[in-house]
Order: sequence, then structure tokens, then C-alpha cells
Amino acid sequence: MIPSSHALVSLKPARQAAIQAISHVESARERGARLPAMPYVRTFLRLLTGSGRLNATVANKIPGLHWGLNNRHSNLKQVEEALNTMIATSGEACPLPLTIDVQAELFPEVMHTRTGRRLHRSGIKTTRQLRRQSREYEQRWKLRQNLLEQAKIDLNFQSPETVCTWYTRWSDEFDAAELAAPFWRWQSRFSTCTSPYRDTSDRVTVTPAFSEVA
Repeated sequence: MIPSSHALVSLKPARQAAIQAISHVESARERGARLPAMPYVRTFLRLLTGSGRLNATVANKIPGLHWGLNNRHSNLKQVEEALNTMIATSGEACPLPLTIDVQAELFPEVMHTRTGRRLHRSGIKTTRQLRRQSREYEQRWKLRQNLLEQAKIDLNFQSPETVCTWYTRWSDEFDAAELAAPFWRWQSRFSTCTSPYRDTSDRVTVTPAFSEVA
């Protein structure tokens, strides 16, 4: 372990005590030394405060704990056990009554890693959603293009007398702009036809929908 005095960024006392507590306990265990109950928190407290026991005064020296004497939801014994579990797991576990404030103070890298993982998972989810939406859009576009091709083929079999029926049938699927281009190509085959509508004198008049597009 690199001493905090030699590190590029000096560790906070509580953070340093947690790291050293893990190292001390693991070294003692490897040597076969007899360990006390809750060895991680005992070592942590001794390194941080000089006392191996947790009391109200010591609790107030642990950053993020925010312990108060009037705390009715937990007692110091529960806090001590939770701290031992957190330190033993290098911050991976954050049991109650501890909060993520304590976890962030003692093991900030765990918080950063989890944030990174969460962002990574979110990015993967977003990418998958975009790909799925892109595929769905492409499928809808292809289906619409195929349907428009059917309308064009249908138009090839129409005459000036039946083209109104064709337009009425396909106008429910496509707007005037989409039907206008194939219609004007179709009408060029008929020298006297510029619209699917004729007046009583047999003169051709332009439909409002297609005249707007034209």
C-alpha cells in the first residue's frame, strides 16, 4: 500500500483508515492470528479515533454517519455491525442503518464504479431501443413503399373514366402529395386528360388536391 504522504492525492482520514483496516485484518488472518469479533470495524475505529469501540463521540467522527443521541431507528451496536460488513466487503455492501453517504466517504470508488455501470447499462438500453425503433421504422417504410407500388400498378389499369375511383380508394392510405406524382405520369398518356374529374361539357378540370400539389 502506498502511504498517503506519498500519494498524488492525499486520502481522507476515514478513507485511509478503512483501507488500512482491511489490510491489517487480512494480514493478521494470513498469519493465523486470533481476531476479535467484528475485526474490521474494531481496527477501523482504532486507526481513525484511537478507540476500538463505538460510542456517540466516536460515531460523530465518522463522516457521513450523522449520528444523533436521539436516534430512535437504530442503536450503535447495529451501526457497528453494519460498518464491519461494509469494510469487510470493501464497500460493496451497505447494510442499514448505514446510508450511501457513509459508503461514499469510505469507498468512493464503489460509488463511481456503480455509477459507471449504471450509465453503461443505460447506454446499452438506449442503443437497443434506438436500433429497435430504427428497424420498426424501416419495416413500416418498406411496407408503405410496397403499398404505394401497388397503387401505381393499379393506376396503370385505369382509364380517365375510372381514375376517380382509383384516387378515392387510395386516398385513405396516402395523401395527395404521394398520389400526385404517379397520377401526373399516368395522365401524360392521355392527351386530353389532366385530371380524374370532367365537367358536363366533357372538358377536363383539375382536382383541388392535385392542383395544389402541381
